[in-house]
Amino acid sequence: MKSLLAILVVLSGLVARAEAEVRTWKDRTGSYSIQAEFVGVEDGKVKLKRAGGELAVVPLDKLSDADR
Repeated sequence: MKSLLAILVVLSGLVARAEAEVRTWKDRTGSYSIQAEFVGVEDGKVKLKRAGGELAVVPLDKLSDADR
């Protein structure tokens, strides 16, 4: 029974990590922001997914220092 409980605890932690965090991303100037979850980085561009499912691609060097 303890091993089953341990497995469930580990699995719940993995599921929680798999859920992406929606947060506010800002550009270097601070004048533009987007509520989105991080998808990945490819070819110097950050992929962000908005709540509606729309994908935004932002050059890495355009993001604020904190978001890079």
